[in-house]
Amino acid sequence: MKLSAWNPKGRIAMFAHLTSLFKYRELIAVMVVRDLKVKYKGSALGFLWSFLHPAFMLGLYYVIFTLLAPDFRKDIPNYGLFLIAGMWPWMAFSSTVGKSAPLFILNADLIKKAYFPREILPIATTLSEFINLIIGVGLVFILMVILRYQPNITIGLLIPLLIAQLFLTVAISFIVSLLDVFYRDTEQILNWILTVLFFASPVIYSLARISSALAGKSAMLTIYFINPFAWLIPAYRYSFLGSAEIGNLTLIAFALVPITIIIFAICYAIFKRFEYSMVEEI
Repeated sequence: MKLSAWNPKGRIAMFAHLTSLFKYRELIAVMVVRDLKVKYKGSALGFLWSFLHPAFMLGLYYVIFTLLAPDFRKDIPNYGLFLIAGMWPWMAFSSTVGKSAPLFILNADLIKKAYFPREILPIATTLSEFINLIIGVGLVFILMVILRYQPNITIGLLIPLLIAQLFLTVAISFIVSLLDVFYRDTEQILNWILTVLFFASPVIYSLARISSALAGKSAMLTIYFINPFAWLIPAYRYSFLGSAEIGNLTLIAFALVPITIIIFAICYAIFKRFEYSMVEEI
């Protein structure tokens, strides 16, 4: 797609590319199933590994901030639920993006032997990890029932939040998988970026803490809130627990959908612009 995605012909071309993916829906489904099977092939615990790692990390942070550093979480009631409501969406995102980086390198033979829209690979990877996120959301509900925590009416906000995260994750997956073809250091640098982004997102702490820490530093706060997960994570927690950390989180949850669709459109246009160069580079 040589045309800009923002002129009329470019927008029509991009829309045509997207609608053509519907013809490959069976291939996408096959790749999603393949990813899930490969991930757990030969594993004694199989599908449980998708939840053991998040559970381990949750337990680790809970112990650290409950027993060893209680002052860190003193302003946060129900810290266990607070953690899981933010940790699961973050881990789904970071796992998907990390797996997406080497996609085209690992599937070089398939790409050279058969034609199919190359974007199917990051889309299928995102969907396979997204299934784990959906199951994880169900497990949060189960935990809330066990702990006798009454769900709020805000639970309906999960739908726009999941849609927003899906578009955002696919968009970032397009870019990192493309970059890794041209710059093989992308995977290593990405690990650093994801680590920084984790601590720069309100996963293990509340926004009230970061707001007080950066009080009077408007430039740093602005930079902090450029991170989409600075909005997504509090909105997820609000949907589960009904505790608003910033402003009108209902409005923010719905606003994130068009914002992430725009990000998706930009990233998809970049991907299609360099798609043929990427195939030649592999």
